[in-house]
Amino acid sequence: MMSYVLEHLGADPQVFLGIMKELYRICAPDAHIIITVPHPRHDHYLCDPTHVRPVLPEILNLFSKTLNRQWKEMGLANTPLGLYLDVDFHLEKIEVVLASGFRRKSSPVTSPRTTSPTWQKPRTTSFRPCP
Repeated sequence: MMSYVLEHLGADPQVFLGIMKELYRICAPDAHIIITVPHPRHDHYLCDPTHVRPVLPEILNLFSKTLNRQWKEMGLANTPLGLYLDVDFHLEKIEVVLASGFRRKSSPVTSPRTTSPTWQKPRTTSFRPCP
C-alpha cells in the first residue's frame, strides 16, 4: 500500500521510472498494490509544494504491456513504458473519493469557482495496479 507517497517522488522522470521498475521487481506473483494519491485538481494537491508529480490512470496505464501493444497497433503515440522498462502493470480498480460538498450528478454542472463539472471534483484517487 502506498498512501499519499507517490505524488512526492520522482520529480526527475528517471527517478519516477526507477520507482515503477523497483515496485514491479519486488511484487510477488498475484500481488495487489493500492496507491492512494490526492487528485491533481484538488487543493490538497495544488497547495502542497512537496507534490512533484500528478498520478493519474493515464500515467499508470503507460506501464501496461497489453495496452502498449494495442496502442502500437492502433498507431497511437502513447509512450510504451511497459515495453521500454519490461514492467507490466494493469489497473484492476480505480476509486475516486469526491470532495465534500460535491455529489455525482446525472449530468455535469459547472461550479462557479471552477470550469470543472462538480461531479469531477475528486479529492483522492486510489489505484490497484497489479502485475
